[in-house]
Amino acid sequence: MPSSAPRRLGLTAAAVVVSVLAALLGTAAPAQAADATITVGTTADGDATGACTSPGILTLSSPVTLRSAICVANNRGGAQVVDVPSGSYALTGGTLPVGTQPGADITIQGTSSSTITGDGEHQVFLLDPAMIGGVAVTLDGLTVSGGVDDVYGGGAVLGGSPDPSAPADALVIRNSTFSGNRANTSGGSTAAPGGAVQFAGGSLTVTNSTFTGNDAGTSSGGAIAYQSVQSTGQGLRIDGSTFTGNSATATGLTGGAAVDVADTAASGVTFTITDSTFTGNTVNAGTGRFRGSAILLESGKLTLTGSTFGGNRNATADGSAIAVSGGALTAQYNRFAGDNGVALALLGGQAAATENWWGCGGAPGASGCDAVSGPATTSPYLTLTATAAANPLVQPATSTTVTASLLVDSAGAAVPATKLGAFAGTDVAWTANGIAGATVSPGTSALAAGTASTTFTSASPGTGTVTAALAGAGASAAVAIGVYAPPAIASTPLTGVVGRPQSSVISASGYPTPALALDTAAPAGLSLTDNHDGTATLTGTPTGPAGDYALAVAATNSAGRVVATIPYSLNQTAAFSSPPSAQFRVGSAGAFTITTTGRPTPSPIALSGPLPTGLTFTDAGNGSATIAGTPAPGTGGITTITLSATNGVGAPATQSLTISVLEAPRVTSSAETAARVGDAVSFTVTTAHAYPVPVLTRTGTLPAGLAFTDNGDGTASIAGTPTGPGGSFPITVGATSAAGSTAAPLTIVVAEPPAITLAASNQTVGDGATATFTAAASGFPAPGVQWFVSEDGGSSWRELTGETAPTLSFRAALAQNGNRYRATFTSTAGSASTEATLTVTLTPGITSAAGASFAIGSAGTFTVTTTGSPVPALRTGTTLPSWLGFTDNGDGTATIAGTPPAGSGGAYPIAITAANGALPDATQDFVLTVPEQPAITSAAATTFTVGASGSFTITTAPGYPALRTLAVSGALPSGVRFVDRGDGSGVLTGTPDAGTGGVYALTVTSASAGSPAATQAFVLTVDEAATFTSASRLEVTRGVEVDFAIATGHAYPAVTAIGVAGTLPAGLVFTDNGDGTATITGTTLDAEGSVPLTLTAGAGSQTLTLEVSNAPVRPLPAVPIVADGPLGGVPSTAVPGQSLTVTASGFAADSPVTFGIYSTPVVVAQVDADVNGVATATIVIPAGYTGAHTLLAIGTAPDGSERVLRSAVLLPGGTGGGSGGPGGSGGGAGEPAAPAGAGGGLAGTGSDVGGIALLAVLLLAAGVAVVVRRRVRRA
Repeated sequence: MPSSAPRRLGLTAAAVVVSVLAALLGTAAPAQAADATITVGTTADGDATGACTSPGILTLSSPVTLRSAICVANNRGGAQVVDVPSGSYALTGGTLPVGTQPGADITIQGTSSSTITGDGEHQVFLLDPAMIGGVAVTLDGLTVSGGVDDVYGGGAVLGGSPDPSAPADALVIRNSTFSGNRANTSGGSTAAPGGAVQFAGGSLTVTNSTFTGNDAGTSSGGAIAYQSVQSTGQGLRIDGSTFTGNSATATGLTGGAAVDVADTAASGVTFTITDSTFTGNTVNAGTGRFRGSAILLESGKLTLTGSTFGGNRNATADGSAIAVSGGALTAQYNRFAGDNGVALALLGGQAAATENWWGCGGAPGASGCDAVSGPATTSPYLTLTATAAANPLVQPATSTTVTASLLVDSAGAAVPATKLGAFAGTDVAWTANGIAGATVSPGTSALAAGTASTTFTSASPGTGTVTAALAGAGASAAVAIGVYAPPAIASTPLTGVVGRPQSSVISASGYPTPALALDTAAPAGLSLTDNHDGTATLTGTPTGPAGDYALAVAATNSAGRVVATIPYSLNQTAAFSSPPSAQFRVGSAGAFTITTTGRPTPSPIALSGPLPTGLTFTDAGNGSATIAGTPAPGTGGITTITLSATNGVGAPATQSLTISVLEAPRVTSSAETAARVGDAVSFTVTTAHAYPVPVLTRTGTLPAGLAFTDNGDGTASIAGTPTGPGGSFPITVGATSAAGSTAAPLTIVVAEPPAITLAASNQTVGDGATATFTAAASGFPAPGVQWFVSEDGGSSWRELTGETAPTLSFRAALAQNGNRYRATFTSTAGSASTEATLTVTLTPGITSAAGASFAIGSAGTFTVTTTGSPVPALRTGTTLPSWLGFTDNGDGTATIAGTPPAGSGGAYPIAITAANGALPDATQDFVLTVPEQPAITSAAATTFTVGASGSFTITTAPGYPALRTLAVSGALPSGVRFVDRGDGSGVLTGTPDAGTGGVYALTVTSASAGSPAATQAFVLTVDEAATFTSASRLEVTRGVEVDFAIATGHAYPAVTAIGVAGTLPAGLVFTDNGDGTATITGTTLDAEGSVPLTLTAGAGSQTLTLEVSNAPVRPLPAVPIVADGPLGGVPSTAVPGQSLTVTASGFAADSPVTFGIYSTPVVVAQVDADVNGVATATIVIPAGYTGAHTLLAIGTAPDGSERVLRSAVLLPGGTGGGSGGPGGSGGGAGEPAAPAGAGGGLAGTGSDVGGIALLAVLLLAAGVAVVVRRRVRRA
């Protein structure tokens, strides 16, 4: 049942008709009735008293039908019981509504043979049809079949409170059977669930009931579809019930061919299904997949306990028994067997399915077991065991009890017997094998509290097997039966190894199984353990000594005792006892002896790996060997070889032997090396064929910055960074070890790159003077010098030919100003350079203008420019205002910059000086002028009032220069002008004319010569009070519609709200339109009179007098005039003296209506129309009238116009004195006498109830119906 909005759906026209009848007849709703029981007295269907269509009827039909009993119980309200005796109740009148009032608690109680059968087109029960909530219904002891719903689902029962804000409903089904009910028998809706029951919104309890052969079609829930709606009062409990043969069709959106569960409201309630059976529920092939042929859990929490699932079929592999698409399933102690494909499919949410039986005694998916898909937890699971009470049996005993049990799960934990109700009464089949003639009795026994037993019997000895079979699973117990036999010990010799763990088995025969023990002490480290199966194990780790031992072992059983001696040989593995190292010296003879231990004596001894040249290996064959000889030159060092020895006990012994050959050292590295001052250097002193590793030393002085390090491996390092001075450094290297010593010469030559010792310095000279640069450098070997010149600031250099002396001199020219000169010193060790700059000077001058102007409020800048070499520096000695700055740019220019603030207009003198060291300095008297516009200082807005004199003064502040004028531009309102006073101020003055109210945008301009004009956006607001332009008097006719418009004239601010003070006549409504207008509309029936009202709009007001008057009495016209319609109640023929009740409609309420008859107009009645505009009069046809005549009514219409109704009547003649024919009472032939008082006057009026009832019937026949019933639609 895919989750969606609540799913109650609706019908019915009959309820509308009932309400119409109730309204017309004036029937009140019934009061709550006390608890009562209604007994059904017939199997026929019907509602003879109309209790189902009128809630006020409490009368039962006679005899009492089931429908009448239920509807009267609905109308009574409160707790009611409908007793349904045994019998077959076939419904012919459609659905039975149950629980139509809030708080209803209705029980429909049958016997085991009370059968209610639907008509194959409607649901059987519709619970809480008005969906008011708070309705409780119990169905007990009923068999319900043949229910069908093709619109909303719930073929047998549709119930619940689908409004989340309404109280929850409750439905209890117990001891009942639902069979052959269907939903969606036509079409393909997936949103109409519940083949038998659909319940959405409340609690549903099902106990001890059966659902068989129900079908949901293309929707979910073949038997039951449940969904929560409210957050409280929700619940689903199914207990002890059976679901078999229910079905639904696969669509890809549906599931639960038996039960569909959804906690859409997330109520948090745990739903439960306990001790129930689901078998043979199937999925019909359709257009897609199907989830759960027994149960689908869509959302919420469901606990499933002690239930049985078998033979359910789902070809779509999404759960032949259960599918979980959301929520949490807890399933325990259930029995699954024979469900095809995947029995439990976890498609979403979570599932804890532990302690269940899956059909084979193993895990889900094991051979013969139902399968599970998805990440469900299924372990531990239930499994079957078999145990014998006595085992083994010793003759003369011949029988024992064997028990099959489910009381231990797959993890070895105990299973409570009380939880295994799903298995109660299930047969266990027993068989016996292994011993000819062995039997079990009984051959079949039923499980009770999780166990079943049989008795195994065999007169012959041997080992028998008893097998218990439960629904395809089996468990076996082996039972041994034997006769007495004395013990006998197998005396097989044993062996052991010193220090190695021992595990040897000693066996004995005999019956009963003999016990084994040592009769004497075992070798040190060993012990004998009886295994109680006719064997014993000699274990431990023997500590020796190695040798041959005799073990005395005793075997004892009921038939006697015997002692046997078992040979035990304790050996010892081979091992080397000689040292793992030997030493020889090159050129000297030597020998080394190798020795071993072990039992037997190890032989042979072998060597792996090459020996140093000059040495040989000899095996003596007695557990020893020799390495001897004279090592050859060059063999000094360490040689490792591997020795091995074996004696047949365990793995061969091995030893790693290290042979050291001593040899004197010699130096092998170069006698000379080179280095460079400032560069890191590393030189390695090496030796060869020296063992042990020699110690290396040096004598003599190393170059500064270098260090000698013995590396401890026969080499030494001379490393570091020479710091100078450069040169040639001779030293001596020595090598010494236990084998001898040696020495060798080594020369280190250190080159030193040139280094500047006297750097060239910058020179400044006048144009034509001599410039001199001098530089010097050191280094090894001594460097030479070359001078270069750069004329582009160092980007490129040109060699000065012939200039190779440390000093460079020449005559300077202005064109050489800024040239750079470089001296480069070079040797084989590298090069170094020094450089300096030549400056050639020229006197300064100022070339820029001597004045500038800045604007108030705008950033201004002026650049001062100069000539001269070097570039002059610029400064001022004048104190500047804080907003003005003077900045030397360092490139022969300076910047005067700043933003003059308001009020800073004027002239500012600045003294400027330019200097570059060449005298004289240049000076300039600079003047900065700041023009300033005048400022408008008065406010930017004022307000005048229409009809009142106003004045506003505009003021200014002076600028630079100070002279200024004032002007105002823009349209001024009539009556207002501007005057410039000529002193920097002006005035707005005058009286605004009527109709000038509003906002005027003006511009005020103040100007002075030589500076920008100042402007101000000025707003002049003219206030104007509102006036009413509509009439001050309103005449109203009672019962006639009023539509009076109220209007106002020009105003500022504009009128946005109109109010009224005073009480309007009843029925009239004042409406403010929000745009300066309002209306008074409606119709009043208040008495004649004058009503004073006050209208207000802002500051304006008006007195409105409302006059209420009666509608006039309109006389009959001389001749009948064109009518607006016919009269009611006028027959086609009548006779003089006949009374007629005539109605005229469409008149103003409570207005006078005149009735007359023509040809000559005669007033026959004058009455007032009622509040609905209907005038009803009883008139008498005057005597003496015959032929064709016209009856006419005239009065005032609701819009105040004249309204006329007329109808023709034929007067063929008559006796008078009564009435006859339609519309009257008469005394004509064959007609009843007139009622008392019907003579010459107008008769009283009344209500024709028969006509009203007929109208209701006609409405029902014509299909005047409204859909008021609703159930949950599903997405």
